[in-house]
Amino acid sequence: MTLTSHTDFAAFLEAVQQCRGEVLFCTREGDKLNLKSTQPQKFVSLFLLLLIL
Repeated sequence: MTLTSHTDFAAFLEAVQQCRGEVLFCTREGDKLNLKSTQPQKFVSLFLLLLIL
């Protein structure tokens, strides 16, 4: 999935919580962040907001 400036991040994170398995965000450096965990959600949300501004 590609996120853009038109992505509803609140709806995206809510959909993540509805998933049964892991939902991973893979960084360019190869790190994998589990979006179902609260701390990575905050980091990824901030990162995506800064990325699209």
